[in-house]
Amino acid sequence: MVAPFVGRLADRYPAAVLSSIGLCISATGFLLLRLMPANPGDFDIAWRIFIAGAGFGLFQPPNNKAMLVTAPLARTGGASGMISVARLFGQTVGGMLVALTLGLAHPAPTRTCLTLATATALLAAGISVCRPRGTSLS
Repeated sequence: MVAPFVGRLADRYPAAVLSSIGLCISATGFLLLRLMPANPGDFDIAWRIFIAGAGFGLFQPPNNKAMLVTAPLARTGGASGMISVARLFGQTVGGMLVALTLGLAHPAPTRTCLTLATATALLAAGISVCRPRGTSLS
């Protein structure tokens, strides 16, 4: 839902700014999920997930664009492949860490996962905002 807007924003503003804002929005969504009441309704869950997803949608396009723009023209295909490899690697490691946390964190493994997700997104936002203009997070 945010993609049509993010494309235009990525042409006007630095990737470091947009990516950092997106990561902060994702962290807010994760935190809201963590603070959710014990018996939430479907809508209570959905709007929080929407915030986290919208933040990620704001993060990824400008970051990917920055990676592709900084690659030499002859290597843009390779850069695109590396983006895919990094994304799949992150998903795999993230899934393993979630499974490990769910298995080891007691008495509230879900809340622990969401706390770690919030902290990770905020750490990434801090790193992203510090990068030189026109460079990528990866």
